[in-house]
Amino acid sequence: LNCGKDHHIVHFSCKGKGCLQCAKRKAREALDKIGSRLMSGVNYRQVMLSIPMELRDLFQQHPDHSQLYADFMNLSHNCLSQVIREYLLNDNIKIACITFIHTHGREGNYNPHLHIILGEGAYSMISKEWLTFNHLPLQLLRKKWQYHLLSFVKETFPDEKKLVSDLWDNNPHGFYVFPG
Repeated sequence: LNCGKDHHIVHFSCKGKGCLQCAKRKAREALDKIGSRLMSGVNYRQVMLSIPMELRDLFQQHPDHSQLYADFMNLSHNCLSQVIREYLLNDNIKIACITFIHTHGREGNYNPHLHIILGEGAYSMISKEWLTFNHLPLQLLRKKWQYHLLSFVKETFPDEKKLVSDLWDNNPHGFYVFPG
């Protein structure tokens, strides 16, 4: 823009997620919003939970993605709560987590998976204090995720009993997770 005195650059927003200028602003706003929900003095880690390839078509063909994805995200909270309760040997705790669903992988293929910002600890409802941990036991997390996910699949897709059975048999060490 030239006003006769100087040159000015004016950015107009197309509001598109594919636009680098607009996406950068949206990401910054989302980060600020998430940051405002984090508890001060608590360390966080990113946990990733995925589903086996054999379940992707089932998820993709589900008639109500909105409900499926909401239930899928709740599943992560239930799984992580159980893992942390067992790890801390305390049933009266509440965990701190924020869950995001990604429906596609890096290559653009349909691959629903969850990214979770997880507080490294849990709030004790009895002692009213934050109980910390510095690692998640990988094997426990893998097996618990397998249990929760396959229980969910069995309930959501009742005709897939054989597939659920095969996934139990073929994955004796649990499903892939990244414990952060």
